[in-house]
Amino acid sequence: MKNNPTLPHIVHQPSEDEIRDYAFHLYQQNNCAPGRDLNNWLEALDCLKAEVPHHLSASHLHARLSRGEMNEFRAEAIAKNS
Repeated sequence: MKNNPTLPHIVHQPSEDEIRDYAFHLYQQNNCAPGRDLNNWLEALDCLKAEVPHHLSASHLHARLSRGEMNEFRAEAIAKNS
């Protein structure tokens, strides 16, 4: 199915378990630094919604990847949902 601009983009709504697993992954990448629970949770939620795979994630992912790389991830996610 071709990308139809009149249809709304469907964003993956991750489950609490998916967010928890991803946040724990980010916690481990931060050398188990305490006090970042909320940041890890919110970043995990953003990464899951953007469909960024675990192996490409890193703490502060958005700051480390170029805008073009993030747009590429988003384009792939949109293509999957169309």
